[in-house]
Amino acid sequence: MFDAGYRKRLVEDLPRWRDRGWVSADGATSILASLDERPGAGFGLAAVIAVLGVVLIGFSLFAFIGANWDYIPRIFRFALLVLCLAIAYGAGAVLQKRDLPRFADAAVLLGGMVFAGSIALVGQTYHLAGEFADAIMLWLIGALLAAFLTRSVSGTVLALAGACYWVWVVTIDNHAGPHWGGLAAILLAAALAATLDSRVARMAGIYALAFWLVVTVMHFGQALDWPAEGMFALLACIGLAFFAAGSALASVRHAGLSGVGHDLQFPALGGFLLAAGIFQIALYEFGRDSGAGWIVPSVIALAAALVLAGFALQRGTLRFLDFGAVAALGAGLVALGAWDLPPEFYGRLFAGIIVVLAALWWVSLGHSGHPVGSKIGLFAFGAEVLYLYSVTLGTLIDTALAFLVGGLLFIALSFVLFRLDKRLAAHAKEAAA
Repeated sequence: MFDAGYRKRLVEDLPRWRDRGWVSADGATSILASLDERPGAGFGLAAVIAVLGVVLIGFSLFAFIGANWDYIPRIFRFALLVLCLAIAYGAGAVLQKRDLPRFADAAVLLGGMVFAGSIALVGQTYHLAGEFADAIMLWLIGALLAAFLTRSVSGTVLALAGACYWVWVVTIDNHAGPHWGGLAAILLAAALAATLDSRVARMAGIYALAFWLVVTVMHFGQALDWPAEGMFALLACIGLAFFAAGSALASVRHAGLSGVGHDLQFPALGGFLLAAGIFQIALYEFGRDSGAGWIVPSVIALAAALVLAGFALQRGTLRFLDFGAVAALGAGLVALGAWDLPPEFYGRLFAGIIVVLAALWWVSLGHSGHPVGSKIGLFAFGAEVLYLYSVTLGTLIDTALAFLVGGLLFIALSFVLFRLDKRLAAHAKEAAA
């Protein structure tokens, strides 16, 4: 697992907790030592290099077989592919027995790559015709089966990547959506990822599900002539719903569900902020269609976000400010998207205000101790101020005055954050007392 940030935070917090008497010195040492004892720990540089080496070996194998394919009899071609599969998965089993799980993962990854190449080469040998998507489905079934049997992190991530590619081919290339088969494959692999002690696998499952949602919304938008801003407003509301769902799951006592909830919040909130940022560009840059069918699913997604945020508020993982931010930001985007092309200056200004408020909300979450942090919120705030200047005020006021106003805004923001830090520190001392 990529636990560097978590470990760093513990190293910084444990001495303070020890000084306050919350944990003993032996307890702090044991907590740090437990990170190395976890089955999923240790996905470090050595394992990453092993995975890269496996990828290179896989490509070299394909290149060698492809170069000599015409000179090998058919029966030997098939036997060679079966032998390569047996070697890959056999090596994975041996490495797993020798307590080298990450290197076993790399062997399973090689097996998945060999299986993909085998399907293509066998099809070429016997001149098999058919849909390319069907070949991907065949490979995906094998990859999912291997991932479930081996409980491999690399195999799970590979299956998720293959499922995303299958979704893209069917939905975008073949114009057939929504692709429920791809969603089922993603959910199966994501369920496996949730049971593994690997944040890499869980995050891959979350991003794969987000990919399916984005591709599906794009499909409906093109098929039903939705305006670009309508599609991004819908995606923003979906992002809010998943953020609220992650906050709700984080309050559950079940370790697996709680871990998924914590992992879900950052990409969901990032997806919302990205969709809101593109929304303001789409208002006037991407043209405008007349379809309004996006409004109903957007309202449904926003309602789901409010219900889940209310549950998280009751459980104490969100504040009333967060619940209000979900309601205000989502409603603002839907209302602005449904507005019949407002004047450009005011439309860009209102959309920019929504993004600025979202960035400040992110900063507020980070400074309240929320795991999403505050750095990206600060970056988004600065980027949005510069964007607003370039599209609204750039031709109306002098550049020097614009930078002066931007500097004053940043100073004001830093003062607000300073006061917020001071207030939170005072509350922490009161709680400790």
